Amino acid sequence: MSFGSFKYALLAGTVLATGTAQAACNLELSASLPLKVENGRMFVPGYIGEHPVEYLVDLAAMNTLLVAAGREYGVTPDNFRSLPLKAVMGDMQKQATLGPDADHNVALAVDHLPIRLGGSLANFGSPQAVAALGMDFFAHFDVEFDAAHQTLNLFSPHGCESAKLAYWTKHYVAADMVANVTRPLNVEPYTVYNFPHINMRVSVNVHEMLAAIDTGYQNSSLSLAAAHTAGIESGAETDPAPDVFDGYSNRAWLGSADQIALGSETIAAAKPHIQSFRPPAGSTTATIGNIAANTRNLGDDMVLGADFFLSHRVLVSYSQNKVYFSPIEGQTFLGATPSLPVETAAAR
Repeated sequence: MSFGSFKYALLAGTVLATGTAQAACNLELSASLPLKVENGRMFVPGYIGEHPVEYLVDLAAMNTLLVAAGREYGVTPDNFRSLPLKAVMGDMQKQATLGPDADHNVALAVDHLPIRLGGSLANFGSPQAVAALGMDFFAHFDVEFDAAHQTLNLFSPHGCESAKLAYWTKHYVAADMVANVTRPLNVEPYTVYNFPHINMRVSVNVHEMLAAIDTGYQNSSLSLAAAHTAGIESGAETDPAPDVFDGYSNRAWLGSADQIALGSETIAAAKPHIQSFRPPAGSTTATIGNIAANTRNLGDDMVLGADFFLSHRVLVSYSQNKVYFSPIEGQTFLGATPSLPVETAAAR
């Protein structure tokens, strides 16, 4: 599968060193965007043409403009399935006040953003959210989620192929992106064209499993089949898990796991949600592209949702096919406090 190319207009330029001994590695900061959290999901404010919007951050989807918003704005993708209006992410007014000599950018302007029309909802859970930024946007960068500082950083790495990119801490996990072999397009080695998921290896009650990173989900969850494999029974029923594109919902339960391990990070006495990732009978399937509609979450043992990103500092390195992360002090995940061995600087 090929992805439409786009040009991005940098409003200022800066280069960040990693702060490690790898002097050859520089992370060029393309933009440092404001990250908003609403209803347990992450959004980036911006514009489509003159229309203010909030973009849902969805690493497991392709860029999507909701049908209702396209109709309201009179916008349809052109013949190359790109947006005929300029897309802006971030704070243009603040960028203007910083001036041309600013040492960082807080806005990014994109001409001909690859986009698809889809979904039957009016928004994604935020009053102005009418579009999703997906992997065909983010895969052009290494993406850092710094929820504690409400910031999403987009890096262009140079000379960083073997560098350790978790520059903010000495204690972190560096997890390899792997393919989910249940999908015909996802083959080893992982590449960003193995749409739609980033998968990483996890362990649930010492059972090795695959977890998909899917920020479109509010809560990290186990599939019913994976919970059964790990010997986890469904507990009290909790709020249904809604689909952000078409609004159907699946029943969900809280379970209890002795331990969930994400590399060297462990969550003891974890309380994961349990649900089916299949649309319920009679529902409308997600209309975000033929491949996504047929494969999103099918075959996944676990989903790491927005709550993972809100409780961790995360750098998704498409350039290295790795995910770096460390828990945020004072934050819980899956109902417990994640822990890393003090002596472990990095573990896969």
